[in-house]
Amino acid sequence: MRGQRIWSVALAGAAAACVLATAAVVAQGSLASPSRAVSVAQVPEQLEDPAGLGRFFFGPRLSRAEIVVTIAGAPHVFRIDRGRARSVGPDAIELLERDGTVVSIPVNPGGRIRVNGRAAPLTAIRRGATVTTVRDGDSPAAYVAAISRRR
Repeated sequence: MRGQRIWSVALAGAAAACVLATAAVVAQGSLASPSRAVSVAQVPEQLEDPAGLGRFFFGPRLSRAEIVVTIAGAPHVFRIDRGRARSVGPDAIELLERDGTVVSIPVNPGGRIRVNGRAAPLTAIRRGATVTTVRDGDSPAAYVAAISRRR
């Protein structure tokens, strides 16, 4: 139950972060990017819809995100990484993120691992699978979800 509450709070925090990010974009008039600036006129309309915020920021374009939420009075920085599995070991996974960054993520031995929606061991994740991990700060990932092409 406590774990479910933490995830509920984290997701609520993610939604709040998306709203604040949108407000910042509107206030500044542009969305900064390392390679280019995007004017408010170019920001997708889905950012105007609260449900669309999550789809935009956590949809298929996501490389990684950090979400700060307060749980029991203490701030927690949840890190979300998404990319293609380059290698998988018994306690870690290496991802190639959409922006070209390669990151090695330790995985908690008691973490929840899902492959194509089903519980599985970490080693069931195959090279090339699309993987999303969630971890609290620098802790090992507590949640790993992979989607593989079925053979």
